[in-house]
Amino acid sequence: ERAMAAAAPTGQSEYDEAVTQFERFLQDFQAEDDLGEMVPKYMQILTRVANRQERRVEIELDDVAEHMGDDMADKVRDNTLRYRELLGLAIDSVMPARTNDHVSPDVYDVLMDARVDAADAAASQSNVGAPDPNNKIPPALKRRYSVYILPRVKEKAVPLREVKAKYIGSLLTMKGIVTRVTEVKPLMRVATYTCDQGGREVYQMV
Repeated sequence: ERAMAAAAPTGQSEYDEAVTQFERFLQDFQAEDDLGEMVPKYMQILTRVANRQERRVEIELDDVAEHMGDDMADKVRDNTLRYRELLGLAIDSVMPARTNDHVSPDVYDVLMDARVDAADAAASQSNVGAPDPNNKIPPALKRRYSVYILPRVKEKAVPLREVKAKYIGSLLTMKGIVTRVTEVKPLMRVATYTCDQGGREVYQMV
C-alpha cells in the first residue's frame, strides 16, 4: 500500500489531522486471516470490542509503518502516550455499531447511563454562558477498551542502564530477567468529584 504522509503534530489542527489519518488506517488496513484471505484487521477487532467480546485493541507499529510510513511509526514510538490518546479518539470515531443484541447491561452501563442523563439535565438547566467543560464526561471514562501499542519486530532492545529521562512517554523494548515483583499500584486517569448534596459530578483528566 502507498505510504501516507505523516506530518508531526505541532498544534491542534495537526493533531486533528493525525486523528483523521488514524481513522483511515483503522478502516482501511487489510491483513491475512487464518484462511489466507485479506480482511479489515482492525475493524474486526473493533467489532469484537463493540460486542463486548474483546477489551484490548492492540496496534502494531509494523502495521502503522506499512500503511502510514516509517516516519509516523517513529513518531508514535517516540511520543507513545500522546499518540495513544489520539488513537483512542480515532477508535471512538470509527467504532462500529453493536451486532450482538444478546448483551445484557452491566453495572458499568447503568452507571454510565445515569451519568449521561445527569450531564444532559445539568446542561439543559444551565443558562449562564457556555457549559463548564469539566462537567462533560471525558471520552476515556466512556471507553470499554484499552489501547496497547506494540513495538516493531525489528526494534532493538535498550539496555536497562541506558534508560534515561529522555525516554519518558515513549515506547521501549528491553530485555532482562525479572527477579522480584510487587503489587501493581492503581493509576488514576480521570478524577471524579461528586457533590454530596446535589449529586453533580465534575471530571478532571490527570
